[in-house]
Amino acid sequence: MVVTSIAGHFCIDAFAAISPLPVIDLTVALRGWMDDRSVRRVGILGTGTVMASGMYGKLAPATVLAPEGDGLDRVHAAYVALAQSGEATQERRAVFVSEAQAMIDRGAEAVLLGGTDLNACFGPGDDAFPMIDCANIHVDAIFAEATKPTA
Repeated sequence: MVVTSIAGHFCIDAFAAISPLPVIDLTVALRGWMDDRSVRRVGILGTGTVMASGMYGKLAPATVLAPEGDGLDRVHAAYVALAQSGEATQERRAVFVSEAQAMIDRGAEAVLLGGTDLNACFGPGDDAFPMIDCANIHVDAIFAEATKPTA
């Protein structure tokens, strides 16, 4: 079973406990990906809840930075507008890039695209800032599980 929404992972542990099927948890896949690459300090873009909780606190021992001050509200508003409209405007992208750069300046090694809708603004090869595409990591984990040899 897959919960494809990053925001939907707020209850993934409770969901996994009652699911009759295996659950492929993005946060577990992401933490493993980060551990494999020794990534220890990241920024995050997404909804206010995802950012303020540092991906629900599930990426420890890594440090997760969120936008500071009104930056968190600006990113949340731009993200919600993007998700509701499906329009990746230059203004929204500028908010995301500005706040991502601020987190890089504060010591983040890269910035997590912590919302599935962010792929509308950023794609493969985009070098606006060092980014980690959570959706792609989740897809890779789903594929690995789906193609695992059975006994």
